[in-house]
Amino acid sequence: MAKTGQMKLCSRVPALMKVAGIRSAAELKRRTGLGYATAYRLTLGEVPSRASTIARLCDALDCQPGDLFGT
Repeated sequence: MAKTGQMKLCSRVPALMKVAGIRSAAELKRRTGLGYATAYRLTLGEVPSRASTIARLCDALDCQPGDLFGT
């Protein structure tokens, strides 16, 4: 849990997937080349932490890195 005065980072990947017409972890895996387990966790809202994962997501979702994150 975030301490007072700290903001918790959240993922906008699920919302961006909807905009891009990606309906499943399998489709995200296919479009990004990520492993299924990683794609599945991202569909659940896990925040991507690796630069390579962020780059693949940006390519597949047609967005910028900052679009993937919210507070």
